[in-house]
Amino acid sequence: MGPPHTNDVNWSVSDVRVNATSGQCVGGWVCEHRWSVVKALVSWRQVAAGAPLRHWWDDGHRQMAFSRAGRAFIAFNDDPSMTMDTEVDTGLTAGIYCDVVSGHVDQDLTRCTGRSVTGYYPALQFSFHFIPICIPFL
Repeated sequence: MGPPHTNDVNWSVSDVRVNATSGQCVGGWVCEHRWSVVKALVSWRQVAAGAPLRHWWDDGHRQMAFSRAGRAFIAFNDDPSMTMDTEVDTGLTAGIYCDVVSGHVDQDLTRCTGRSVTGYYPALQFSFHFIPICIPFL
């Protein structure tokens, strides 16, 4: 599969068009870099940058979690038939953390607009399919 194209004799690549309201690509283009989840994960990576990998956990199948040395934590569940209902070591200090994909922390660091998770150092109990956290609030 290639990029969207016109139906002219040269099969020219179509221009990228962006919906002014949603900011998403239209006209056959898929612009993953504009998706809010990708933007959030780029922010997570910027916070985690340079910190060594720590606190690796996996279930031996399709669930895993790890931290980036006290800066960030992320957990993945790629098994739609299972809930990731476990307690893992995050390496983060105790606090309430914001899931940076489902929301963000407001400017005064008092509220998360998405899901939040309470961590009691050094462990975190959660039952989500995917959760990247890095910014404590409250």
